[in-house]
Amino acid sequence: MEAAEAARDELAADEVVRRLAVLDAALGRFPAGLVCPWPLARVFNQLLARAKELRPSDPVLLGVGFLKERESDVEEGGSDALVGTVQALIGQVSIAVDPAVSPESS
Repeated sequence: MEAAEAARDELAADEVVRRLAVLDAALGRFPAGLVCPWPLARVFNQLLARAKELRPSDPVLLGVGFLKERESDVEEGGSDALVGTVQALIGQVSIAVDPAVSPESS
């Protein structure tokens, strides 16, 4: 793959923020105290990885860890975080990537 193609495959900051907003809306369909479904946790992890690439020195992003699949929930597909926690992290990641994001819109 050429460098130009690879660059096109990377999400821009505004795309990361937009996808985080869509993920937040999807998580809003679940109770906040429910274990975050693993497929959605993996999406969060990918967006977090890209956010860390875009803002490698952001102190908040440096402290946010990747979600893990809970071994006890492998058959059910759960992560190690609750939906409400992931939603709060989405807001922090969104603001780190784009400081113009308002807390109400994330």
